[in-house]
Amino acid sequence: MRENFGPDHWTIMGHLDQESTFVHIRDFPYIIVEESIFYNGQTGQWNTVPNFAIYGCDWDLCNHPNLVQYLPSSFEMRLPESWLNANILGTGQPVRDCHECPNAAQCGTTDFIDASRCPIRSCNTTCVVLDTVDDPENNLLCYRSYCAPSTDQSFDYDTPRVEIEGILYFSKQPFIIDLWETDIFCRADDCSRPELFKELRSQLTATPGDLSPFYPISTTSSQPSVTQSATTNPEGTQSTTSNASIFTRINLF
Repeated sequence: MRENFGPDHWTIMGHLDQESTFVHIRDFPYIIVEESIFYNGQTGQWNTVPNFAIYGCDWDLCNHPNLVQYLPSSFEMRLPESWLNANILGTGQPVRDCHECPNAAQCGTTDFIDASRCPIRSCNTTCVVLDTVDDPENNLLCYRSYCAPSTDQSFDYDTPRVEIEGILYFSKQPFIIDLWETDIFCRADDCSRPELFKELRSQLTATPGDLSPFYPISTTSSQPSVTQSATTNPEGTQSTTSNASIFTRINLF
């Protein structure tokens, strides 16, 4: 796994149980990615920043350190700027409609929002909307939404952005990223409507890049062959190894 912290990153190697994530991992090998598409108020542009990338495999020594250099830094997830401006950034109005159900998720496949438990209220800060796919095969979604607290300075609620986490299975051709979680921080009116997530999926594009080093040579090979020499962490990066489950800080559970 490579986890990014601004210009620095951590490289972590270890074990992740197939049943330990909040969505069952169905196949190997795979790559899990999380990226943020955020609005830069100084430049007036939308930028994509990778948060972490995780490679998972199930044959002997398949997480060889040589593979670290090939782990993609980004899948270059993109949404049209016109869509982001209209649905996330908004027009600068001080108040917007926002569903308010911060404590109990509303789950279902279609028309599952209970207006009595998730009412629409006026919001003069950022509307935070969270969508988790609990069962991708049956399209079971769990939805939460709330108006960000104006007094909380410990977390960045103000930057308009979309945070996307998904998994790519190598067995799926062409490559398709199955979305696990989408977090939206928006200031557009009615940006907490549940239909927004379907619109987002239809607009989202991604470029996985060259993933050939992560394929096993054959079903009987013990590890993939990589010709380049092992890399060391450049200045500003760190690495660690572990036999325990490695994902204690990342919201995969």
